[in-house]
Amino acid sequence: MPEIYRIYGFKIRFYSDDHEPIHVHIVGHDGVARFELQGEKFVLIQSEKIKISDLSKLQKSVNENADIIIDRWHEYFDGQ
Repeated sequence: MPEIYRIYGFKIRFYSDDHEPIHVHIVGHDGVARFELQGEKFVLIQSEKIKISDLSKLQKSVNENADIIIDRWHEYFDGQ
């Protein structure tokens, strides 16, 4: 399962069997979340046991790193 980066104690990754649309899974602090690319921005789709303040920081980070995430997605999934 490819890990893209870590921030604030959370791992930002996707799973080896993931599917379109482009999205990331966030795991950490006993919680999980998923952000999906909708248009030009990543949007929160699901979260469990992650504080709202952390979700806000994570969404900002994911959107600031959108180019990296999209590039890594294509590198991984287009190469299979």
